[in-house]
Amino acid sequence: MRRGSFVVVEGGEGSGKSTHLKRYEKYAGGGAELVVTREPGGTPIAEEIRGLLFSERGKDLSAEAQFHLFWAARADHLKTKIMPALLRGANVVSDRFDASTFAYQIWGEEHHGLISLFRVVREEMMSGVVAPIYVYLDIDPEIGLGRKRRSTDTNSFDDKDLEFHKRVRRGYGEFSEFARVIQIDASRDIEEVWEDFRTTLDKLLA
Repeated sequence: MRRGSFVVVEGGEGSGKSTHLKRYEKYAGGGAELVVTREPGGTPIAEEIRGLLFSERGKDLSAEAQFHLFWAARADHLKTKIMPALLRGANVVSDRFDASTFAYQIWGEEHHGLISLFRVVREEMMSGVVAPIYVYLDIDPEIGLGRKRRSTDTNSFDDKDLEFHKRVRRGYGEFSEFARVIQIDASRDIEEVWEDFRTTLDKLLA
């Protein structure tokens, strides 16, 4: 049986990442099986870990503790949801994956000492997994944060300063050493971005 394709959608704050993915899920309804999931989360255990990471208690965790919790959630996500879906031939699209850990926790938070550990853990964790292709919605942080301020969909990262988000963007650029990344300019009109996003996912999931 043909294995499904694995696509990850990534982007900084205000890139429209989740909005376009929700729209794509509706657009693709009724076709071949499509599993849309998210990180951190996607399974009951991973969602519990997400709750801890984004709680007030989670803010007190060390960088190393946060790093390992993200990967613990990812391990359960891969074993429980992603790999079974891919093996039965379904396509999987995840709203964030390990590129977010690299961009936000390592580059954004300036914990570059974790890069070597990231490389080792990623190699071990992704062994035998269908290699994901990353679709990255790139946007200048100033534009992205401006959009977020006009939105009701906010999170703790919106409180970070502009320099943090610039580092996150740099981290996404550096992540390309690990995987194939397709970049889409998300600063354009939302319909232009949607057309690029839709046609890109159509090709990757065909």
